[in-house]
Amino acid sequence: MSSVQNSTSCFSGRFCAIVSAGLVVLYLIGLARVGMAQIVVRDVNREYGEEQNWIILPYVFRSETFDTSVGVFGVISKYPQEQSTLYATAFGSANGSWRALAGAYDLRIPGFDRLFFSPTLLILTTR
Repeated sequence: MSSVQNSTSCFSGRFCAIVSAGLVVLYLIGLARVGMAQIVVRDVNREYGEEQNWIILPYVFRSETFDTSVGVFGVISKYPQEQSTLYATAFGSANGSWRALAGAYDLRIPGFDRLFFSPTLLILTTR
């Protein structure tokens, strides 16, 4: 009986070690994103337009989980700030599941010149 308990605790110990190592790797990947240097080079002799770039793309896909799904993706750059980008996507499936995702890249926090954040919101239902 004690050998069964030892093998079970050994398995859970290995499992915990693997999960912990995975979480550390994900954390380090997150730090790499935050710590990456970003450089914007501009030619001071050239006039830059303030035009916003945007795109809207419909899409269709099929999977075992969602069956047939139809969705739309949209992105707009330089809104609401010059360096930022907003994006959103949503899709619904034939089995009644749906997903919606919206977020932004590089929103500058008011009052700070070099402090940015990139929020993401995911709303979903699965049937």
